[in-house]
Amino acid sequence: MKYQEYQSLARKVGRLLADKEDIIFSSEFKSLLSEYDEKTIVSFINQHHLANVVYHKLKDTGISDLSGLRNTLCALSLIGSRNRSHIDNAINILVELLRKEQIRFIMVKGVSIEHYAYPFVKRNFNDIDLLIDPYSKERFECLMIKYGGKINLSKHVVPSSEILFEGVLIDAHYDSFFADFHYLYPRSVSISYGSVELSILTAEDLFLYVCCHLSFVHRYWPLLSWIYDVYRLIKTGKIDWRYVKYIGQKMGVLSMIKHSLGLTDYFMSEAMDRPLDKYVRFPFEPGYNSLWKGNQDSRLMTELSLLSAHKDFSRMFNLYSRRLFYRFFSLVEGMY
Repeated sequence: MKYQEYQSLARKVGRLLADKEDIIFSSEFKSLLSEYDEKTIVSFINQHHLANVVYHKLKDTGISDLSGLRNTLCALSLIGSRNRSHIDNAINILVELLRKEQIRFIMVKGVSIEHYAYPFVKRNFNDIDLLIDPYSKERFECLMIKYGGKINLSKHVVPSSEILFEGVLIDAHYDSFFADFHYLYPRSVSISYGSVELSILTAEDLFLYVCCHLSFVHRYWPLLSWIYDVYRLIKTGKIDWRYVKYIGQKMGVLSMIKHSLGLTDYFMSEAMDRPLDKYVRFPFEPGYNSLWKGNQDSRLMTELSLLSAHKDFSRMFNLYSRRLFYRFFSLVEGMY
């Protein structure tokens, strides 16, 4: 599939994921099958980790033309569910160890996002993201090694370790993009998860974390599921936008928030019952710096200016290299 076709499909699927009645979603999804073959759509949905969400919206509808697609998505969802069961078991074991050793932690991303934004379906994720008290870094890593964990060097922009524990990857961070652990921990919320109690971020802090993660770590090729996470968090109505704006300005991450909101606006807002800027209580420039929107050169300069502001020169070089590669690939693809 060519770049422009892939962009078009991504935006159409993004619009369909809005909060519509399942029967409306199914009828519009049926029309999408008239434009693209089923194999292409299933491949796209699976690649962007949306199989369980789409299957949930299709499973109770009686449209016979979608029965084959429902069965395929059901199989993919079951694979994701088995993987989640393994991760849930690892989370329970890990949390019990951390509580026993009195190591303070906050669960970020996967579990936290599911708690706030996905009351209707389990959100699939492939690893465990933790924010660990930096003063307990050595104790935490020694504990993981003691119980068979294998520690690898992490390439993240914030201090972190990648640990293989109980066959599951743990992404342990010792700092966040916008605030340190000792600011976030007193604000954290306690929830029940299986047989253990977890500390998770507040809705506002999670929104900030997800936006910064999407914008700074995955800005080159974000999965639609990550953009959908931002959309779902916005739709909860639990976010204090004054706090988001204040922290964004104070910690210098407002540009990252705007970038993530721009992506969400580009892929999701046309399908929402109100434009995205009606939800967000500060101007974010709809369509701001969308990865798949606008002139290539102006978008490149916007991205480079953002990276320059953060003095991230290695990523600036990385961006130049990737842009050259993508343009070369597009030229080669166009020859066939």
